Amino acid sequence: MKTFRLESSIKDVKTFNFWQSLVAEFLGTFILVFVGFGTAYNNMNPVKLGLGFGLAGAVAIVCIGPISGAHINPAVSCGLLVARQISLIRYIFYTIFQIIGATAGFGLISGVSSGEVLYKSYYKINFTSSPSLGEARIDEVIHRVTNPYLKIICELVITFVLVFTVMRLCVEKRRSPTEKGIAPLFIGLSITAGVYCGMNISGGSMNPAASLGKYFFKGGTTIMTHIIGPLLGGALAGVSQQMFFTSDLSMSHIKSYLFDSEFEDHSDNYEPSSSRHDHVLSDNL
Repeated sequence: MKTFRLESSIKDVKTFNFWQSLVAEFLGTFILVFVGFGTAYNNMNPVKLGLGFGLAGAVAIVCIGPISGAHINPAVSCGLLVARQISLIRYIFYTIFQIIGATAGFGLISGVSSGEVLYKSYYKINFTSSPSLGEARIDEVIHRVTNPYLKIICELVITFVLVFTVMRLCVEKRRSPTEKGIAPLFIGLSITAGVYCGMNISGGSMNPAASLGKYFFKGGTTIMTHIIGPLLGGALAGVSQQMFFTSDLSMSHIKSYLFDSEFEDHSDNYEPSSSRHDHVLSDNL
């Protein structure tokens, strides 16, 4: 994968699949955010939220995976960039369209919920007959971790699990067709597990696009936590795959990965570029 080669990147931009992939990433991220936050309408229950995002992620992967790879998350794209599975130009444009899709998804779910603010509605849940006691318990759980560095660490770890799952199921070549076929299910489960784990610590985002989509409408003070942590976790997963876990692991592979501008990974290429998409849109594009 010639990740940083300008010539190959320009050629990629001229293909039909490049632009089709951007639309797919927009739609996939829109589905993820709309359905994921939609399950939390009037009730920010971690179980419902985790299942909502996990199932929505699995559905989005099945729908657009053959087109764009179904990253639907800048952290996943970052991991694949670091693993040298996609080009820099795809990473940049994928991230832009993922953010646009997430913003549209959150904006629409906020609109159809008649202006009800999803996160504030969480504080209305009462676990006891005493409203004040119920709200106090919820508040205690949400604000248990206030240190932003600890939140970043949490986001890093749970995002690493998500992106490493993607690496092992979709990038690693020693996977049977059956294993690859059920990859969306396990990736969705890794999203669910991450939400369950991180909900009461960092918010369990794992997705800078989804967090930015919410931030543009609702604001907040933890947005950098939900950008830095996931991107670091995704990058770490990409490095781990190529440096320690790829089936092609050898000293020559590591040297080529680190220093060769013409590095070619022999694992399954996660950047969609099949021959049916390789035709150029226009010589004048």
